[in-house]
Amino acid sequence: MPRPKGLPKTGGRTKGLPNKNTRDIKAVALTLTPKSVKRLEKLLDSENETVAMAAIKEVHERAYGKAPQPVGGGDGTQPMRLIIETGVPR
Repeated sequence: MPRPKGLPKTGGRTKGLPNKNTRDIKAVALTLTPKSVKRLEKLLDSENETVAMAAIKEVHERAYGKAPQPVGGGDGTQPMRLIIETGVPR
């Protein structure tokens, strides 16, 4: 039976409370962040173009977010087409 409209949602984790499952790994990652940023900065000046481009991409994705991914046609210009088959013959 669906919940009547107008009632607040109940249950779940309290807003703002961190997830216990990922708390420890996030704490470790935060301590390693300064070291990883310094390493990434060194890779930006790498003689290997592939390494340098990968480092540049990582820096830009963290600064500006990932580029939007096209949905639909192979070139991203065509809208996605959804076909639903019911299994009922025509």
